Amino acid sequence: MIGGRGEWRKGRSSLCCVPVLAALAVACGDECTAPPIFLHALRIEVFDAASGETICGAEVTIESAGKSERLPGACVYSGGDGSGPYRVTVARDGYQTKVVSNVEIADAECPGSSTKELTLRLQPASA
Repeated sequence: MIGGRGEWRKGRSSLCCVPVLAALAVACGDECTAPPIFLHALRIEVFDAASGETICGAEVTIESAGKSERLPGACVYSGGDGSGPYRVTVARDGYQTKVVSNVEIADAECPGSSTKELTLRLQPASA
């Protein structure tokens, strides 16, 4: 909330987020109930295998069911809208391309209700 002088004030408005967070706790049983906020199937972070430093600006592509999608992002890449399996390809100048196949999403019954996090490490290219 903005106070009278243009400052941010703490107040009870932070409680407004509780129903949204509670709604994300989706249980799938006989019927699938999609969450009110769609979650991407994959969240991918890319690191240098030698130094451990984050690699930003990589080209991350996922493929599933005959569809290919280049994921947006600078240092963290998110995308996909189903259970997979996915084939993930990561490329960056100065590094060997990495391919990971058969990436499955845990909650295959309710696409869009869970995200699989991947940490991929690229090997520097040989000189």
